[in-house]
Amino acid sequence: MAGIRLSLREGVRSGRSVEVALRNLSDSESGRNWLENFRPEDRPAGILLLDSLRIATTSEMRLGLRELLDSLIDTSRIASPAVLLPVLSMEDVDGAAALAHIAYETFMPGQPIKSTPGSEGWIGTLIRDQVRSGSGTTWMDPSSVIEDLRRSKCKSIVILTDYCGSGTQVVNYAEALYRNKTIKSWHSFGVIKIVVVAFAVSPEAINLIKKCPRIEEIYAVEEADCFSNAHWSRTELDLVTNLCEDYASDKKRDESLGFKGSSGLFITDHGIPNNVPVILRDNGKKWKTLFPNRIITIDFLQGGNPRTPPRSMQDAASELGHTRLARTFGDGRRRRTTDEVAVVLMVLSLKKWRIGQVAKFVGCSSQRVKEVIEFLTESQLLDEKRELTSKGWKELAAARRARRKVAANLSGSDAPYYPKSLR
Repeated sequence: MAGIRLSLREGVRSGRSVEVALRNLSDSESGRNWLENFRPEDRPAGILLLDSLRIATTSEMRLGLRELLDSLIDTSRIASPAVLLPVLSMEDVDGAAALAHIAYETFMPGQPIKSTPGSEGWIGTLIRDQVRSGSGTTWMDPSSVIEDLRRSKCKSIVILTDYCGSGTQVVNYAEALYRNKTIKSWHSFGVIKIVVVAFAVSPEAINLIKKCPRIEEIYAVEEADCFSNAHWSRTELDLVTNLCEDYASDKKRDESLGFKGSSGLFITDHGIPNNVPVILRDNGKKWKTLFPNRIITIDFLQGGNPRTPPRSMQDAASELGHTRLARTFGDGRRRRTTDEVAVVLMVLSLKKWRIGQVAKFVGCSSQRVKEVIEFLTESQLLDEKRELTSKGWKELAAARRARRKVAANLSGSDAPYYPKSLR
């Protein structure tokens, strides 16, 4: 597998929901009640954990996925015709053991499941709209059977999901597809490819999916927040981790950091994934639950958004140790766009960060970082490994040099001027 391709849409700063107000979740009534579970000395870590959560709304995810799907087809990164399949948990499918299911034999990928739908509901609606809006040679309906795929010469199987936290569900689904002898044959001869398209995917999920030989590519709107990419100091990470482990009930100890220890920070308005720490979702009868029945409360949606506004480029440069460049950012004569390009170049000169990490540090969307990196590469300031070229180092040095201040409207005088000294 070639790796993740982040392709965020324009207009959503820092990848955050634009539908909720800028207010910390710890300020909500539910947040304050939840913090009472902790000893006073532990509450700062609880506040940090709570205010680091990412809330994505259904409308935001729907728009992001639709634009990403259109882009992938327009740029031929997904070959068509392509069949769109909503990811299913094999545990929710009747007829065989979870790891023994065979797509198109023990279950039909497009069949409805008996459990109450969460993201499956709106994902299904999105797929219907994509199929209807495209030509018959672009998207195929998930109800298509093997013969339909054969007759249409289907080139791609697209597994669609809102969120990959651990990556297990997507990998198991891809394996169920591959167990079908016909798909296995097509896949082996390169006739068809299996790709994953998600709104958000965690670094842990990326690592697991990369190891799956069935999946050629994964595309995502954004990198999902989790402990490993939260912009926390080492001390803060240790404090939050200890908080989750110390306060997890005995019965939930193995879920202290979420499913398989994936320590997720990504939640949606239609449900709370099981890979967030257990103290956030369910921790016993005496626990003041933050998300009852793993449902987000209305006060969070009305007034909570954990993403901070875009940070000052002057602060970003100072934190990286470039005090001289920070002064040039603070003189008010440069545009933020120019500053972002310089800071991204600066970050890449010091750190081997993923796009999502750079975006978090700079305070802009991953799409913006991706575009800046493409610009820097095309300008020969970065090479294909995202390392600075000699030209890039010269440009970074030039960016540090502050421009000489010049007064624009000098007030003159008719009085003669005679120098009092030649020095």
